[in-house]
Formats: sequence, structure tokens, C-alpha cells
Amino acid sequence: MDQELREKHTRQTNEIYQEIGRFAVNFEHVSLAMQFGIRALLQQSGLQNQQLANIMLADQTAYPLKTMLQAMVAEACNLDKSDRLIANRIFKRVGDLIETRNNVIHSTWFVGWAGAEDTDFSEVDGHKLSKGKDGASVKGFDYKASDFRRLSDECELVTKMINRLWATVAFGRKLSNNFVVGKDASVHLPPNA
Repeated sequence: MDQELREKHTRQTNEIYQEIGRFAVNFEHVSLAMQFGIRALLQQSGLQNQQLANIMLADQTAYPLKTMLQAMVAEACNLDKSDRLIANRIFKRVGDLIETRNNVIHSTWFVGWAGAEDTDFSEVDGHKLSKGKDGASVKGFDYKASDFRRLSDECELVTKMINRLWATVAFGRKLSNNFVVGKDASVHLPPNA
């Protein structure tokens, strides 16, 4: 491999590693937002010792945090049909992000692996064993740095949505006044958020 190709290989593989790391970090911000929401709703309901909330939240992974916050939102306020749609859509996005995060973090990635004839190293293959009712299978993934960057952007948006969701509930406001529902029933932050 000549020097120019070696430098391209290094640059492209480093970008992939960087974007995987950015996604992993931004995903943890989603989990942190859910922890903040759980703490806030517990405090609103009378919890005075925050350490009790910290004990409950310690070692919790994203999925239990999601189910806990989702149940607490439903319990803390009387969601009408439109508010329930908004909450469900947000938590669906969280669930999809958790599944994607698990696929990314728990897959084996072949970053920078190339054949002698390869000149583009911008795509990375990932593989993850899976099992189900039909036996074992292998999930395969082909990502570029831009795909990981898109996932990081989704984490940042979902973090904002979760923070707005629990704050809206904690202050006794309607979700439908704090989120925008598209014609396709998709949920978005207001333009000024």
C-alpha cells in the first residue's frame, strides 16, 4: 500500500472510530435525560432524599429506564388521546434507538479491514449473532461514518425530546402544547425549541 493510500486508510478508519464513539457518548445522554426525568417526577411526588432515587437508578440500563419513565409519565398525569400519542411516539423513538445502540455496541466491526485491491475504506461491516424461534442467525450491518453521525444526531434530538417531555409533565402542562404532531402522526419539537 503506497503512502497516499495508507493515509487515506488511516483518515477514513479514524473517522469511523470517532463517529462510533460519538454515538456511544450521545446515547448515554439519552439515558441521563431519562434519569433526570425519573428523579424530577419522584421529587415532584414528594421524594425528599435524592439518594434514594440514585440508589434506584444505579446500574439501570436504557431499557429499564425507558419503561420506568414511560410508566411514571402515565401515572403522573392524565394523558388524553393526543398526549398519549405524543408520549408513545417519543418512547417508540427511544426504544428504536436502544435497539440500534445494542446492535452497534454489541456487534463485531471490521474497521479498516481491506483487501489488496481496495481503495475506499469509508464503509465498515458489522456482524452480530442472534437467536430466535427459528434458531441462530447473523445480523449484518454496513455503515459509513455518516450513518453513525446520523445516529448521534438522533440521540441529541431524542435527548431534547425526553427533557421536554418530563419537564412538561412535571409542570403539569399538556404535551400537545409543547410538541408538534405532523400529518403522519410523527412528533417533533417546536421550531423554537
